[in-house]
Amino acid sequence: MVGTTRWLRRAIPYHLWLHFTPSGRREWNFDRIHGVDTEGMVPRWEMGDVGPNLLHAVQYLPSKPKKFYALLDSLPINFVDFTFVDIGSGKGRTLLLAQRYHFHKTIGVEFVPELCETARKNLEICRCLAEIPCMDATQFDFPEGPLVVYMCNPFSAQPMRAMVKNLEHSLALSPRPVWVVYWNAIQSEAFLESPSFSLVDSRSDEYAIFKSHYSKSREVN
Repeated sequence: MVGTTRWLRRAIPYHLWLHFTPSGRREWNFDRIHGVDTEGMVPRWEMGDVGPNLLHAVQYLPSKPKKFYALLDSLPINFVDFTFVDIGSGKGRTLLLAQRYHFHKTIGVEFVPELCETARKNLEICRCLAEIPCMDATQFDFPEGPLVVYMCNPFSAQPMRAMVKNLEHSLALSPRPVWVVYWNAIQSEAFLESPSFSLVDSRSDEYAIFKSHYSKSREVN
């Protein structure tokens, strides 16, 4: 009952916004225009038996295209030199949006099999070549080369700190430019406390952008 009440408190305003406001209808039209299924809210208890970190999952809610584009447009980088990694990629909307930037490679990490299956169907419809390893993000080995890591509040503090440790270890083995674009940055403390990252930009609890400490960046101004 408590869980249902909390979900209704989040879901009802979301669905009212989605169906009865101009900005919400634009979001809904994304799926209609592209013939995909990325919209909708999936609460934690509908994600199935995906392991102990389910307790730390938040919910699936797709990123808004306008805000996603604004955040990535703010990065002073050569996108073609970077691999894009979406942590908690859900139904794959941000992987579709990331096509605009012609990343060297695009990866979505998602641990719910049903969401992975939906995302792969969406990618096939849009001929998007992104990879989707269906796995726990705390066990993900970040690829070599410059990275843009995107997140939209995928989980709580414990798995976030574990994922940051993995990223720090990857940077220690292979120093390189890594940008973290964190929308709805509830657990940003994990990056603020990290010796490997500096805060570049933020707005209240809305978003935070971090950059790895790397002196020989291939970025452009």
